[in-house]
Amino acid sequence: MDNAAGSVDVSLDLFGSLDTELVPSELPEGVSPANVDVAYLPGSVFTRPSRKAALLMPPSAPIYAKTYVPPTQKPVTILLGQDGGFRTIDGSTYTTFGNTIPGNKVKSVTAFGREYFAISDGNLGQDIPRQFDGTFFDRVTQDGPGAPPAIANLQHPGVSMAASSNTLVRNNNQVLCTTAAPHNLKVGYQAQISNVPDSNATTVNQTGQASTFFAQNDWQQGGGGTYETISEPTTTALGDLIFSGFGMAIPNTATILGVVVGMGLISQSPTAGILSQVSLWNSAGILGSAKPESTEFTNVNTQQSYGSSADTWGLTPDKITPAVINDPSFGFSVAVSQPDNVRLFITQVYQITVYYTLSGSGTVGIVSSIVINNETNPGQALVTTSGPNGMVPGTFCSINGVEPAPVPGGLSAAQWATGLTTLRTVNNHNLGPGAVIQVLGVATSTSGTAFSFNGNFTILTVPSPDQLTYEQTPITANDPDVIDGTTTSASVSVSWPIPDNTTTPSYFQVQSCPTLESFYISLNYPDGIWTNGTVGFIWEGVFYVSQVVSPTQFYYAQQGPNGATTAVGTVTPFGQASPGTHQMVVMFQTRQGGITKPSPSIQFIANGGQYLNVTNIPIGPSNTVARILGFTGASGGNYFYLPVPASLNGQVTSTSTLIPDNTTTEITLDFSDNALFAATAIDIPGNNLFAQVVLGPCLGVFSYADRMIWWGERNKIPNLLNMGFDGGYQASTPANPLGWTVGSGGGGALVQSPSDAGGAWQITGDGTSNQRGLISQSAYQDSFFAAILQPSTQYTFRCWLSSPITAGNLGAFLVNSGGIIATASFIIQAGTGFVQADFSAMTPAQITPDTELQVFGINLQAGQVIVIDEMEIDYTDNLYIPYARVSYVNNPEGIDGVTGILGPDSDANPVRTFQKHRDNLCMLTTGPNGSLYETQDSSGSEPSSWNVAQIATLCGATSVWGDSSGEDWFVWASDTGLRAYEGGEVFKISQEIQTLWDAIAAPQNTVVVNDPVTRRIYILVSLASSSPATYVLDYRELNTAAAIDGSGPIKVSYSGRVLSTDVVRKWTTWTGPATFGGLLTLPDGTNQMCFTGAGVYKLLNDQHGIDDDTGSFQATYTTYAFTGTDNERQLQIGMHRKLFAFVSLSASGLGQIRLVPLAESLANRWAPTPWLPLQSSSMFDVECGLNVLATRCFFRIEGQPVAPGGPSFWSMNKMIFSVRADALIPVRGAF
Repeated sequence: MDNAAGSVDVSLDLFGSLDTELVPSELPEGVSPANVDVAYLPGSVFTRPSRKAALLMPPSAPIYAKTYVPPTQKPVTILLGQDGGFRTIDGSTYTTFGNTIPGNKVKSVTAFGREYFAISDGNLGQDIPRQFDGTFFDRVTQDGPGAPPAIANLQHPGVSMAASSNTLVRNNNQVLCTTAAPHNLKVGYQAQISNVPDSNATTVNQTGQASTFFAQNDWQQGGGGTYETISEPTTTALGDLIFSGFGMAIPNTATILGVVVGMGLISQSPTAGILSQVSLWNSAGILGSAKPESTEFTNVNTQQSYGSSADTWGLTPDKITPAVINDPSFGFSVAVSQPDNVRLFITQVYQITVYYTLSGSGTVGIVSSIVINNETNPGQALVTTSGPNGMVPGTFCSINGVEPAPVPGGLSAAQWATGLTTLRTVNNHNLGPGAVIQVLGVATSTSGTAFSFNGNFTILTVPSPDQLTYEQTPITANDPDVIDGTTTSASVSVSWPIPDNTTTPSYFQVQSCPTLESFYISLNYPDGIWTNGTVGFIWEGVFYVSQVVSPTQFYYAQQGPNGATTAVGTVTPFGQASPGTHQMVVMFQTRQGGITKPSPSIQFIANGGQYLNVTNIPIGPSNTVARILGFTGASGGNYFYLPVPASLNGQVTSTSTLIPDNTTTEITLDFSDNALFAATAIDIPGNNLFAQVVLGPCLGVFSYADRMIWWGERNKIPNLLNMGFDGGYQASTPANPLGWTVGSGGGGALVQSPSDAGGAWQITGDGTSNQRGLISQSAYQDSFFAAILQPSTQYTFRCWLSSPITAGNLGAFLVNSGGIIATASFIIQAGTGFVQADFSAMTPAQITPDTELQVFGINLQAGQVIVIDEMEIDYTDNLYIPYARVSYVNNPEGIDGVTGILGPDSDANPVRTFQKHRDNLCMLTTGPNGSLYETQDSSGSEPSSWNVAQIATLCGATSVWGDSSGEDWFVWASDTGLRAYEGGEVFKISQEIQTLWDAIAAPQNTVVVNDPVTRRIYILVSLASSSPATYVLDYRELNTAAAIDGSGPIKVSYSGRVLSTDVVRKWTTWTGPATFGGLLTLPDGTNQMCFTGAGVYKLLNDQHGIDDDTGSFQATYTTYAFTGTDNERQLQIGMHRKLFAFVSLSASGLGQIRLVPLAESLANRWAPTPWLPLQSSSMFDVECGLNVLATRCFFRIEGQPVAPGGPSFWSMNKMIFSVRADALIPVRGAF
């Protein structure tokens, strides 16, 4: 009877995992032998969430979905459709940004502000790797230039400075130069400034001789142009004897620094007469201040001079101007005092030397003092000027016009003895050996000799603080051995060590500047104090151009005070390229920042002092934003480039070798080897661009430690040129791809590729059997002498091909002078995609230098246009690369073909996928014999040298999409089950559904995705029937991989009983055509677990049981086989046939529910209960009679909507069965 009378109650409130491994009848209470489309919470099982549209229906059913967060931080949803279209959605608009062959799949990762795509069939790469920055869908890595530019030395001639106004103007250490003709200079060039004198250099002077004479009173003209006194004794006055008409032509912009006048003096016989005065003179009389003198006349004609290069004779600058000097009346006058009867003579040469500067007065420092005090500052002189001098440390200056400094107190005694003169000073002289002194006014007191103590001498010794000696040779051999001098009016002065009349000016470098008016220079010289002279500043030299104002004006950097000059000098562009043999290459820089492999190199010889003129610079494909020229130093082997002009202390000192456009074909460069060596090296570990590879189609992509990782690539010849036709062209021949020789038969042209931003080779048929679009290149060695083809090797030709019709053939031939070596040819089919063919023969045992690769079309119809791109020659017998390629740090497209290899050494299984665990990189190889490996980036080393440690064996990954990460662990699909790893051992966490796992038909397409919010793992699989299914693992309350592993649905107690609990991992299967899944950031800003099918669907707990794509679905859950041994014993209902009389269900939901009894086995279906209505919230259990007789019985929970298409959702918390032993036939019996 279907009532509870006489029965005992058996309850079920544990609804656990699906377990298909054990025999259903052996499952313990709480474990399900079958269920579908359910989800779990502790203590309940219920209809799974519905799939609801997350986005508008796309143009093509998506098979991949990913959220890309660009640098703008606005998330972008990327879809790949079944039609091969890559799309984004903005509001209600889908935009297709790229395409691949329909049916291809994709794996992507966000890194470096871009989304990187590996396109494959799930086993191997099928299309070129791509990157998307929100705008452009570009190839990842591409061909470098197929040929280098041309280069030659270039010498720019010197140009004269403009003669009008100032030629050089210095302001704040920047000099503006004006030239009379175009100077041909650029910022960073060096300009040689010559023929411009220093601001006070001794060469800036004019010397003239008198042509007009005036004599009166006691003066008359004598023989030979001399002038003599008429009557003696006499005292003449200034103005009685005047010399003028010196013919000066000082530039009117000059500043007069000093004037020196000169004439000869002689007397008829020894006399006491002296020249008493001398002054400058013009038509107005005395100029400035007369100089009182006491120059003795002797009976030897002696040329005397007065003034200095810094002596303006008491005249202020406005009183001694070029106009004054240039006036014919300008000259000088002298006066004498003669107390005795001896005649005095003024003799030729009568001359004036005028010292001036062409710089403005602001650039001239007047010396107030020069102090050498070796006790305080040894080896240095402190120069103090009358005003701020503008000096800074490092500036060079000249010092001129420094008059001897008198020794205080003068002389007290003088004596010469056997070649050595000894002077005694009144005070301590503070002089040392080596000092140059000037002795004046010492009279010879010893009779019978014409010996003179006066003159300039170098101190030999210092016997005492008030004595000094110097060597002096007597006038005649008859002079006495000892000669004494009278020092009544004598003086001794210390000369400045650098005379003004040196052939080459001596320059001093400023060491420090204590004040605005003072600076130190290095000078090893005895102590002294000088109080006159001028500080000059240098204009000449070689300087860096800092700014180009116009073709005839530019600035260059030169430290020094503000000022100007009108000197008309010469500007000569001076190239910095070091003389010797150099190498040059060129590279393309893409809009994504990648730098390609360099072109073949070209050698040239730099002459030195000249510029480098680069021509025929290749034009790159449309995604090229710059070209980079790399150079070696003179006789060097390493390459460098200057991304920006070199600079020193803010001053640009070179040009850049980066051309920031894709149009320039000629450029002039200027840089030194030192600037080059301090720039970016391109052939060093970590940035060896010569070792870079162009990626072919890849299976997977990953990002780790600021590097990109790619794998599943075809094994191709790496050093053929421009196989993807991205290697550029010459502006003069835009239809010819660089690196290839274009045949004479015509029919071919370089065009924009239909598949990417690069180039492609287009061949047009002519309706004949002629070869069309023939191109060829060497297959022997590359420009660095590395072999291209290997001997005795079988190769496969592969390329991308597009043709509107099926007609003709495409051929790839290996040939040499002896004929055809091997051919790869196939019939051209209508459509677009990759095609391949094996070469007809292996390469010979020896590859000859004339071996070439030829590619062409043949038998094409007239007007038929085919396009080929992405050509490869692959190794047929070793077609795929088992290891991964890893980029340089922060250089995602810089992938080294040698040091960028990463993989286990002893595992022949190819790499399948990567995961990151903490800071370690985990790598899984393919297949049941695959393994888990772990490595870590090492600072300063490249991936090929990283230590790869094996963690576990026999756990290889099946799918490039079959892995997903948790909080501190990750899982992956292996051939034998779902695996988990968190460090330590590897766990298998799917043993209970092994039969389901074994039913997976295409494991390479399995998708594993973890939802850390709901704490579910979804495994999207394809079954043998080609129908999709989703295996779902609920791991709620299990926080680690070890906890998930240790919480299987069944346990064996210490007594050997099989048990189950609620906090365990729980499996189920979900129906529906889910092809891909993952967490997406939706337009509303929420992160949702979404799946692709006909569209993109999110999971929604709406308790309706209706999917947007497939409509209503029916969740079912099958219980264990009631009542279980423990219940039979405890409730004493026997272990034989029972009557399941009545059931009470603690259930809620929408629609209807029923139970289907499955007596004895899952295949023995009894009549189900009636459909029982559900309420979302009910005060009472749902009750129903059963009347089922069975030894054991499974019960399947089913639901359905009240009306077709309506909601159907159920949630089961508890089931209570009224059970009693079968009173009539407790034992079925045997038969």
